[in-house]
Amino acid sequence: MAPVRVLVVDDEPCILTLLRQAISQCGAEVEVADGPAALRLLGERAFEIVISDTQMPGADGIEVLKTAKRFRPGATRVLMSGNPAALARGEEGDAPADLLLNKPVHLGQLRQLVEAVAATGSRLEALAKAMRRRYADSADAVFLKDTRGWYLFMNATGAELLQRPVQEIERRPDSGIFDKGTLLEEVRASDQAVVRTRRPYLYVNAMRSTESVRSFLSVKFPVFDAIGVVKAIGCLSREVTAWISPAAADRPGRVDELVRDLNEASVIVAAGSIAAVIERGEVERSLQVSSEVADRISL
Repeated sequence: MAPVRVLVVDDEPCILTLLRQAISQCGAEVEVADGPAALRLLGERAFEIVISDTQMPGADGIEVLKTAKRFRPGATRVLMSGNPAALARGEEGDAPADLLLNKPVHLGQLRQLVEAVAATGSRLEALAKAMRRRYADSADAVFLKDTRGWYLFMNATGAELLQRPVQEIERRPDSGIFDKGTLLEEVRASDQAVVRTRRPYLYVNAMRSTESVRSFLSVKFPVFDAIGVVKAIGCLSREVTAWISPAAADRPGRVDELVRDLNEASVIVAAGSIAAVIERGEVERSLQVSSEVADRISL
């Protein structure tokens, strides 16, 4: 396994030396830089972890991590500071940090961070295999992708809806599958909602053909690494066209079945950690929205 590549950013050379030595002991490859140099490096090299001090001349930690998010969206972004008020900036709504660390940073924290990131790839591969075993032949559209937007698994139903072979979807990013425009923006917005809230995200969508409107209820689930950072997104999407109307005779049983299957998916995606619970009320509210959307599109 290739060593984890880490970029450490600080304006104090002595701190950079200490952190380089400490993180190298964890088996990682370490680059160190001040703020302006870090902005350049992020555009040139790949890193799995970016650790930045908060207050620096030239480019502060928030700017560094925003740049990391733009150029290296799969990297774990860490903000560190010995100033609680400065560190609190990392908790703001649009802050780009995945983790906050108080200075002085302890070696045990760094080791845990490096080990968690190193294990992420194998964890996601194992999850993709588990989802393939369970959902390869499912009538639901099911996929797994990392937070960069690269698909690790897509089942046949999902590929059919996208009108592409599975092999043209897996190991490719959203931008290589969806045309730039409203649809790609909606896909990314729902992904960002999962990462931001760290909760399953229920949404509805409708597909209009020349003959009819097909309605779907989808749930995107966060996939966490060992230290609680969202590293991937799993999704199950079920067509609800035939029973979306509240007057449908079999709707109660269909809703029960859907809630059960969504919670099963939540357990699979959790991969041994605590699974989020999808409540029936959430599903009912989403179905109501889906019905309204379908009605508007049909007009």
